[in-house]
Amino acid sequence: MKRKPFMELELRDAFMFATVMMDPEICRLTLERILGFSIREITVDTEHAFTVNPDYRGVRLDARADDADGTAFTIEMQVSDQHNLPKRSRCYQSQIGDDI
Repeated sequence: MKRKPFMELELRDAFMFATVMMDPEICRLTLERILGFSIREITVDTEHAFTVNPDYRGVRLDARADDADGTAFTIEMQVSDQHNLPKRSRCYQSQIGDDI
């Protein structure tokens, strides 16, 4: 894979997305804009990994945020439609439930 120069990176590039989302204020404002409701305060963990069983492939989230009320948000950048969003969402939701 050819590496892009830093000045050519876009939000959808993994490095830039993780860099931007690691700032709690930017992440909170982004979530509020997308979800349409206020979030008081969040903590962010970029490239959060879950490994449930060593025999199975783990899950790596682009970013995970938890708000002051205990709500967990997973933030994923999808650049192309892999036609597997429902399956991935169920997998992530089950992992978050086990992790908290």
